[in-house]
Amino acid sequence: MTLLNSRRRGISKLLLSSSLFPWVAADSMLVFLSFNFFARFGRNGHQPEIQRENLIAALALAAFFALFGIALGFFERESRLRKLNIVQMGGLAWLGALASSITILHFAFFMKLGRYSLIYGGAASIIAVFGFHFFMAWLLRNYPHRFVIVGDLTPTSHELLSAGTHSRREHLEHVSALRKKIFEDENISLEEVARLIEEDFVSDLVLTSSPAHRDRMASLATIALQKGLRVLDEGRFYGEIFRRYPLENLSTNWIIHAGFDIHKPMTNALKRVFDFVFALITLILFSPLFLIIGLLIKLNSKGPVLYTQVRQGRYSNSFRMVKFRTMKIREANSAGSDATAPQDDRITGIGKMLRPLHIDELPQLWNILMGDMAFVGPRPEALSVVESTRKQLPVFEIRHMLRPGLTGWAQISQGKTMDGFDEVRRKLSFDLYYVKNYGLIFDVLIVLRTVFVLTKKNW
Repeated sequence: MTLLNSRRRGISKLLLSSSLFPWVAADSMLVFLSFNFFARFGRNGHQPEIQRENLIAALALAAFFALFGIALGFFERESRLRKLNIVQMGGLAWLGALASSITILHFAFFMKLGRYSLIYGGAASIIAVFGFHFFMAWLLRNYPHRFVIVGDLTPTSHELLSAGTHSRREHLEHVSALRKKIFEDENISLEEVARLIEEDFVSDLVLTSSPAHRDRMASLATIALQKGLRVLDEGRFYGEIFRRYPLENLSTNWIIHAGFDIHKPMTNALKRVFDFVFALITLILFSPLFLIIGLLIKLNSKGPVLYTQVRQGRYSNSFRMVKFRTMKIREANSAGSDATAPQDDRITGIGKMLRPLHIDELPQLWNILMGDMAFVGPRPEALSVVESTRKQLPVFEIRHMLRPGLTGWAQISQGKTMDGFDEVRRKLSFDLYYVKNYGLIFDVLIVLRTVFVLTKKNW
């Protein structure tokens, strides 16, 4: 029974994990092996030179499939169970990878891959990926991640309970009957609690933030740890599922218990070097485009080419963020809000072309070069928004421990929002998740997803 429980918990934790690495590695290996093996059945596939070309093609296809899969969200937790997502995202990632591989190998390395090698190898690789994901979806549906919430229910725990009933989270199952037995029945023995936990294949014991029944919760947590379960608070469990922090937990008390590690010398140094080098190269390469855009802006409306605004930066130091001007200059005696509405009539003709793809924000590469911003980080907020929000949410200052970014976790997860308190508060829940999980790998994921999000919005 113990071995069976251990295996079942291992399977359920694989799905709950937000880590993409096991899935990316497994799919890349499948694509490489299946393409390289079946491409040999093409014409002259036994010749060493052809086999060497097939090997290079298999490596290229596997690498591009990993990149396209990450950008499309194919490896995301919520996409691992739905067959439609597997077919749509997996097929699109495979087509993009195949087209990119053929283009690079043909034009850059002058390789002419055999038609039948591509047909056999390509077909085998996509069938292998679909077969693996369909099998894992079936397996993980039959072995859901079972958890028990202990403590008086809070708004956060109520949201966790509803998560298990959502069609996109079939991998989650709250064992409500077990909660009644072990938490609400105070006469139950500890031996009986241990037996029930084993029998119900529970993986996690989730403790609510309610101050009541602390002694009871401590006893149950001790038993759970002895049985190999994870014991974690509802805020951390919520973050693992939704990849943001619950709004109800964004309090001063939460800062004390969350723990942050943003002072990573190697990570910070590498990120700054990458930001500086890539911003400099991009500015040089796009300088002709910048001149054309600047000319179009001048011809389209009166006013300067660039627009600057004071924004909040790292360690609460303000800086001037620069953008291409996409709105008409407001008359000195005119009234109205400076905030931009979705269909604002002040947006210029060229602005309507630049804003959807965020091309108007490219001059912020200069801010990145100067060290005021980074490619990835929380969105730089206006000083008025910061001033009004920090009074109601002191935890808001944590997002300013990092450089603001051209893109970020909140930007791609929530999209563009207005500056109302509710919108800023929800955006903060994503920003704090990013700060808590700050690292280079997470940044690479965000950059790749940004490319897809921007493209998807304009299809």
